[in-house]
Amino acid sequence: MTGYGRGSISSSRFRITVELRSVNGRFLEIRAKLPRSLLFIEPDLRSILEKKIRRGVVDFTVTVHPLEPTLTVHLAEDVATAYVKQAERLAEDFGIASGLTALALLRLPGVAVTDDPTAGYGEDAADCVKAALEQALAALMEMRASEGEKLGRVLQRELAEIKSHKEWIRKHREQLNEKHFRRLETRIENWVGKSRGVLEETRLYQEVAFYLDRADVTEELDRLAAHLKQCEEALGAIGAKSLGKRLEFLSQEMGREVNTIGAKSDLVQITNHVVEMKLTLEKVREQVQNLE
Repeated sequence: MTGYGRGSISSSRFRITVELRSVNGRFLEIRAKLPRSLLFIEPDLRSILEKKIRRGVVDFTVTVHPLEPTLTVHLAEDVATAYVKQAERLAEDFGIASGLTALALLRLPGVAVTDDPTAGYGEDAADCVKAALEQALAALMEMRASEGEKLGRVLQRELAEIKSHKEWIRKHREQLNEKHFRRLETRIENWVGKSRGVLEETRLYQEVAFYLDRADVTEELDRLAAHLKQCEEALGAIGAKSLGKRLEFLSQEMGREVNTIGAKSDLVQITNHVVEMKLTLEKVREQVQNLE
């Protein structure tokens, strides 16, 4: 589920801000961006996130804001000297002006080094980062929970639609099967009449009875109803562990039952409802990917 959270903690020397952004994902992927001096606590931060979040792509950024009014800059004279000598050599070799100024020299990599505000404050900085992360995580989880409730209501509507199609088939299947049987009976009588006794009428009716028995979808409707009930119970506990994976599995099982119902029946009315259930199930499968 998507979400955003932000936390900020200050010490006497710096303020640390942690931002969390999450987007939908089938599995958990954590992408971290920390200052070099704080990389040592990245495993701990990942562990904190993994305990709370099970699915999604999570980006978390740690930013350090110095609170001291002055910024300490150290000049790496050996690096600057090397740049100057190389510039002079190039100017002499090619007969051109070096064009190297003091400001240009300071902008070259490695010449001017600023102090890391967290340098020398490892444990203190680590504690601040973890506290800020807890703040950001709480805000993120609150937003994700809100989205989860909205998504749960959407899924309940989709499941209700599947249930209505299932109930229509259950209510009308006997009537439709009766019509189907009458059509078959008429065709069989015509075949028997034209066969002039070549066909064994008893054997033929046995085969038809066997066909009608195989075309019965009562068991599939019962299993579909059981899966729908399990989905409704699961959605009643939004936030439960592995809810998304559970609903994903149940949607696959419902798809199998719907496919079997469609394969068993060649009646247009039932086929139409099967198609609608398949379309709705596809939307359900897409939505449950967003639930943890």
